[in-house]
Amino acid sequence: MIVLDASFIVKLVLEEKGSDIAENLFSDWINSGEDIVTVDIALSESFNALWKHYSLLKDIDRDVLDEALKDLLSLWNKLTIVTTDKLAYKALDIAVTHGITIYDSLYLALAQHHKAALATFDKKQREYCIKLGLKTYP
Repeated sequence: MIVLDASFIVKLVLEEKGSDIAENLFSDWINSGEDIVTVDIALSESFNALWKHYSLLKDIDRDVLDEALKDLLSLWNKLTIVTTDKLAYKALDIAVTHGITIYDSLYLALAQHHKAALATFDKKQREYCIKLGLKTYP
């Protein structure tokens, strides 16, 4: 099982540095029948990242934004989604123990619960994965 965080998902729907790596890994996981899961907040986090690229960074135009959203929603329907309430106690424990946000700790709680790897491009997330003894990609 592989847990995707929003930083990984965005690389699948928007051309960024590392998108080729994310696409290759994702393709390999799909082809091998790997279970791919995420937390329900990943949709809003990813959607917000698209908005940020368009509105704040201004590095994409409206057509790219619309296509990325279309791809995001299509991808979302292919993932297994775990709701926040199922992870609340474990996520809170991780957040309090390690001094990290609930948002980040939800992905870690999901990966830890299933003894799964976390796919993330967030350096801090990767560090916390290592502290928790979890495997990470890339």
